[in-house]
Amino acid sequence: MAGKNRPNLVKRMLRGTLAAKLGVLGPPLVIIAIGFAVAGRFIQPAPPDTLTIASGDMSGAYYAYAQRYKEVLAREGVELKIEITSGSVQNLDLLRSGKVDAAFIQSGIGKPDEKDDLRALGSLYFEPLWVFHRAGSKIDLLSDLKGRTVAIGGVGSGTRTFVEPILASNGIDRQNTRILDQGGKPSADALLRGEIDAAFYIAAAESPVIRTLIENKNLELMTFRRAEAYTRHYLYMSKVLLPRGLISFRDDVPATDKTLLAAAATMIVNDQLHPALRTLLLRAMSEIHGPGGLFERPREFPSAKYLDFPLTDKAKRYIEDGPSLLDRYLPYWVSDMIVRLSILLLPLVTLLIPLMRIVPPLYKWRMRGRIIRWYKEMVLVETQVRNAKTAGERKAAFDRLEEIDEEVSQVNVPVGYRDMHYTLRFHIDLMRNMLHRKADEAEQTDAETAKAEPAQG
Repeated sequence: MAGKNRPNLVKRMLRGTLAAKLGVLGPPLVIIAIGFAVAGRFIQPAPPDTLTIASGDMSGAYYAYAQRYKEVLAREGVELKIEITSGSVQNLDLLRSGKVDAAFIQSGIGKPDEKDDLRALGSLYFEPLWVFHRAGSKIDLLSDLKGRTVAIGGVGSGTRTFVEPILASNGIDRQNTRILDQGGKPSADALLRGEIDAAFYIAAAESPVIRTLIENKNLELMTFRRAEAYTRHYLYMSKVLLPRGLISFRDDVPATDKTLLAAAATMIVNDQLHPALRTLLLRAMSEIHGPGGLFERPREFPSAKYLDFPLTDKAKRYIEDGPSLLDRYLPYWVSDMIVRLSILLLPLVTLLIPLMRIVPPLYKWRMRGRIIRWYKEMVLVETQVRNAKTAGERKAAFDRLEEIDEEVSQVNVPVGYRDMHYTLRFHIDLMRNMLHRKADEAEQTDAETAKAEPAQG
């Protein structure tokens, strides 16, 4: 029978131990769950797997760079959708309307206003201003273009927005000069045919249009002799040098050093863009623009300079200190997952420190309480035993003691607290022995009384 009852006893002990642990750990677990629920309200959802960027027309540098960004993001499982536009002005409008997530914007195109939720991730590279005119036309300064026919870029292009202020500062407007809102290949063809006197472009040196024009012997690239003065008046402008022979050593292009004005291409994003996608764009920016170019030194870009819109805190740290340890060695989605999990772990760590100090004493108090409460009953029984005068009173005390012994035998406590349990059972035995002794003494007294009565009789 003892062997049959042992599994049931083990089950009762396990249930009792589990119930005891739940009784102690239940409130802390509820507190931690509430902490997770509160922290969950501040966690960003998982990043989307698509991103839309506004570039420019298909013949421009923005579009070419957008294709490279698309390749980099595809390695991380993110699809980059490219929105073809007329240029920086339209890109800025698309960003403000929320139709794209990011855009290439030329510096000096726009300023943030109170309603803007646009942020910069950094500047990317210099965009020189190229002014080509027919060779021998004696154009030394911009003011020499007055009265001529010039193309300054299409409507919505960054070139037009960049050029109009400096033309105005040289006294050139549409009243005294024929100004065409034309750019790209159409204006280059018109210049080559001799239909216009000069054309303005903001583009990379690798642009096919720039290559075609700068290598043409019938055209001349204007050098900005007053470039330093322009950069003092227009803070979004920079001065860059195109050294002799940089385009072609074989053909000695250009044949002399050329000083050019330059804007900076910048990456602007909507402030609602997921932080993980911002980090992914920063990675792509470093990979694509970090090596430098004809006008940029290695690691000069991405840069926190030449920006019209405020730089995000993440971008500032990334540019100044480089990628974090997670960003440097882990795929972006793994890094993002760790960051989001850390937000959940914050309340856990914060709550566990005090709970680890509170739970052990609480657990010990609960375990001791399961034993100590029976001592209150034992005090009452001991009083009942000591005051028992008759067999009925002793039997009542004995029955109560047996009830306590039966109930105490059902109490399950962890092994570390079994000594208190055994001590209680030992005290019950003491009470039981005391009752037996009092019963024996009473019987002996009764026997002696019975013997004494016949003798007296």
